[in-house]
Amino acid sequence: MTHQGPTITVRSYDPSRGAVADLEGGDVTVTFGSNEIVITGTAAGLRDLARWCLVISDEDAPAGAHVHLDPNVTPLTAGSLPIIITRQ
Repeated sequence: MTHQGPTITVRSYDPSRGAVADLEGGDVTVTFGSNEIVITGTAAGLRDLARWCLVISDEDAPAGAHVHLDPNVTPLTAGSLPIIITRQ
């Protein structure tokens, strides 16, 4: 028996607007572990984080395209560290 994983729909990168993602409203918390970064989230929150990564990875996104995710703004929880996702 095989299991079909989640399907994630994302917008294409829009050069006039930048990165835009339609989020489910899940929760993600980014913290420091002992020697690592720990990303913990609900299923919806992890899909929301994946959407940001996917829109930045779109072939139309230029090098340097990025998104700032701040604590207490979906999907990051109030107790999360901020993160920046950047296209090389």
